[in-house]
Amino acid sequence: MECSRANLKSAQTRMKTWYDRKARDRSFQSRDRVLLFLPNNGSALQGKYSEPYTIDRKINVVDYTIHTPVKASLSYKHVEGISGQNC
Repeated sequence: MECSRANLKSAQTRMKTWYDRKARDRSFQSRDRVLLFLPNNGSALQGKYSEPYTIDRKINVVDYTIHTPVKASLSYKHVEGISGQNC
């Protein structure tokens, strides 16, 4: 049992190291214009960043409320699906 826990810990450390190489801290302010990643219906891996939307408020460190004019409502999004570049 200890051998499997040691292997799991080793694998977790390797995965974290690979993730941290390209991970960036991102934060946005209220009323920032951001691009939103919307996956295609056929495949979640094939998507694109769509038109600029406005950040309504920050919920916590990684979640934001975004005003979407299409539905005239608020949408909760994780920071991984938001890009602040080229807005």
